[in-house]
Amino acid sequence: MKRIYLDQKELKSYIECEEYFPLRVVYDKSSGNTDFVGYYYSDSGLLEFDVNRENNHIKQMQIVNCDKYGFVDADGPCPDDFEEGALCIPLPSHNDCDIFYVTVYRDSMEISISTEPAVKYFKSGQVIFGISSKEHLVSVLVTNMTAAEVKHAKNELDIASSYNTTE
Repeated sequence: MKRIYLDQKELKSYIECEEYFPLRVVYDKSSGNTDFVGYYYSDSGLLEFDVNRENNHIKQMQIVNCDKYGFVDADGPCPDDFEEGALCIPLPSHNDCDIFYVTVYRDSMEISISTEPAVKYFKSGQVIFGISSKEHLVSVLVTNMTAAEVKHAKNELDIASSYNTTE
């Protein structure tokens, strides 16, 4: 099985505020030649990556579904030590998570998808990926978010969770 690794290609990213998606980070808008890699938690959480089929570089990532989240009125955490480059995520296309929790801070957003601790960090654009000792993706931290991007994320999470409640 291939593992997550870092290519030394420099990447730039930007956040696209789109209806229905609390978060979408874009690296490459080109169409075609794309595989999808999803990190699923039951029916209530999905973090999806569009991955270039040729080199496994992330083209974009988005939170598709999330009903477990919280807001913290503080600046988000940021690891001190990380490698920079293009994160490459190999298939399989379906990965089950043991947790799925999103924390929105004043300037960032953290997505936790595993109870395993991160032992190293890879930074691609404004996103820092936490990687476990088994080379699994365990967390995603989106940094340097604007006030408008944070507000959009909060609004979309609140809207989505209102649809997930039953009376």
